[in-house]
Amino acid sequence: MERPMNPGSPSMSATGDIAFVRLGSFSHINESLKRELSRQFHGYRIDDVEVGDLVSRADRWGPANLLVLAADQRLKLATSAQRIREAVAKTDYIFRLSASRIRERLKGGRYAFSLQTSVLYDASLPDTPHFIFADNTALANRHYAPECPPLLVPSTAWLRLERELFRKATAIFTMSRFCAQSLVDDYGCAPEAVVCVNSGTNVPAPASIGEDRYAARRILFVGVDWGRKGGPELLDAFRQLRAWGVPATLTVVGCSPRISMPGCEVVGRVSPHALPQYFARASVFCMPSRREPSATAYAEASLYGLPVVATRIGGTPERVIQGETGYLVQPGDTMGLARALQRLLDNPARCRRMGEEARRHIERAFTWERTVSIMKDRILAVIGQAA
Repeated sequence: MERPMNPGSPSMSATGDIAFVRLGSFSHINESLKRELSRQFHGYRIDDVEVGDLVSRADRWGPANLLVLAADQRLKLATSAQRIREAVAKTDYIFRLSASRIRERLKGGRYAFSLQTSVLYDASLPDTPHFIFADNTALANRHYAPECPPLLVPSTAWLRLERELFRKATAIFTMSRFCAQSLVDDYGCAPEAVVCVNSGTNVPAPASIGEDRYAARRILFVGVDWGRKGGPELLDAFRQLRAWGVPATLTVVGCSPRISMPGCEVVGRVSPHALPQYFARASVFCMPSRREPSATAYAEASLYGLPVVATRIGGTPERVIQGETGYLVQPGDTMGLARALQRLLDNPARCRRMGEEARRHIERAFTWERTVSIMKDRILAVIGQAA
């Protein structure tokens, strides 16, 4: 199995800027990561490059890309709009176009190193150490249950570009061991070039945690994609809880599914600043995702002292410790989901105990300070200068 990786050049001068190349907010991860990079790499200027400003909607929906898309995905008239919206950003045409425009944008700059936080483009520069911060890979989707397939299967041409991106990176930082293992097993990356650094939370830590909420039997769901995040399964489990006589309530934040059921409140999208109030009043957090490489929502709920009920997939078992910080069930097991929720809702003391351990777990292993500190040690070993 091929495992070539570029170790970087230790003799290269460490003077210069940091090329921070991102796409969107990445569920608010990019803002938090950039802030901590600025704090720990003091003396370095961060050149913040938003790929969305370089590749426009007209590029994604233009005839050149749509022709590639139609050939890659064999799209038909009946293809869902959601699938097409996701697919237009994941063609080899857009990948190459993004890389070209990123190089043009960075041309003439003097960079100590570059760091990209998405794998939908190649932000590497000649003779410059290049690092990737990744939460997932395309081939990692093969490790989920067959009944939970991804909406989009990348083309052979796109997968070739993704593999080449990983192959030439100086190092790849991952948000989970699940993603790290995929890079080694599915892409042939050298284990020593892949570093699991986890990730932090993007909400402020609570000043205090009220204990009375654990007896309130309030279930909280936070997620933008109702289907992929297991919303329908949670709704079935909630219906079962009510049938058993458990007086629980369910609050849905982040999306707006059409639900008409007693005890359910659909809040919809909210600003990041509004999220803490929902975490603070809930008793239990539940997001039984069908596919999940490394959800930040689990860590944020745990930070607020919430036990978590989730599915045993992807990087979730790294964030939710079975029987200690919450419960894990198999995807699609709505009865198992209902029983796990009942064990917590009917026992406020257990709910509080697991919530407290959940917060300790996150404070130990899932902070941006810890994540960037590990990244910094590896980067400075390459560029040869202390920040």
